[in-house]
Amino acid sequence: MKNLLLIDDEINLLESLKEGLSSESDIFNTEIAFSVDEAVKLIKTKPFDLIITDLRMPEKSGLELLIFLKENKYSGEVMVMTAYGDSETSSYIKVLGGARVIAKPFDFEWFKSILIENFTKEGFSGTIDSIDLTTLLQVIHLEKKTTGIEIMINDDTGYLYFNDGELVNAEFLKFKGEEAAYKLIGLNKGHFNVIKNKKSVEKLIKIPFMNFLMGVMKDVDEIVEKREEHQKDGKLLILNEKVLINIKEISGYKWILFFDERENIILKDFKDSIEVDKYISLFSNIIDSAGFVLQKRDHGDIELFTVQTSKEIYVFSELIINKLRIIINLDINGDFVKTKQVIKKITKTISDYIS
Repeated sequence: MKNLLLIDDEINLLESLKEGLSSESDIFNTEIAFSVDEAVKLIKTKPFDLIITDLRMPEKSGLELLIFLKENKYSGEVMVMTAYGDSETSSYIKVLGGARVIAKPFDFEWFKSILIENFTKEGFSGTIDSIDLTTLLQVIHLEKKTTGIEIMINDDTGYLYFNDGELVNAEFLKFKGEEAAYKLIGLNKGHFNVIKNKKSVEKLIKIPFMNFLMGVMKDVDEIVEKREEHQKDGKLLILNEKVLINIKEISGYKWILFFDERENIILKDFKDSIEVDKYISLFSNIIDSAGFVLQKRDHGDIELFTVQTSKEIYVFSELIINKLRIIINLDINGDFVKTKQVIKKITKTISDYIS
């Protein structure tokens, strides 16, 4: 027996839907909830194969339910209901990564037929895995919500603030406004929570949200394209800003250089002009003269070497993964302990970029 959960604050609508669907009890069982909190209680007590929720509800919205389902690794399917017209409904279908959107009001017999088809065939609604950060932000925009989104990425927390569906400010690491929003949306990952906006959120972002989002996604696509263009023999590792965000949080950080065992530069971030060949040659000589033999592990192993002068510190690291080599330059007061932690932290990220 399949289980269906319907969520909407319209009590009469839900009760009539449950009564009408009772004739299909040999195919699926229907339960209803009049709020997100009530739905969460039911979800915690029994498994549901399909959850259909309205987006706009008082107190907690359908957006918050989607976040709850994602955070709790809900494995069933999802559909959403909205009172928007056909043109906006088409936008929603794209927004929710393929999750089926039902425009209200709808014909009951049609509604029942799509449920029967969904439960008796392979199904065609989206899963919660298809709903990511950009999806949730577009829902906020289309719902014209005034709210904040807290985004936790590893050990860091960022915030995006919306007023009437428009992105007005953001905070992430040491960044604010457009730069913080760009980094958070570009990463498009993490754990999400809906929060109340601060009493007064300064408007630092004046670009219309959809224009801003399209610009971010365009840049992300270009990064992916460049990575693909520079792949060599299907094994060349290309890193992007996801790694640099962590690296740049190191106190005293000046520049970084990634290259492979053939001395091909994979990624660099120099604040000043430096003699790249000199540092590549220096590290290669260190590796060759040391003659270290490292054991390969699931995510690769790391060996660190440091060279310190009166003004700066050079941190050399070799990752077994694809023989990737890294040089990080810090000023004399740079945080070497943090540097080691960050290098270990990005090892898994680096391995994910090996093609």
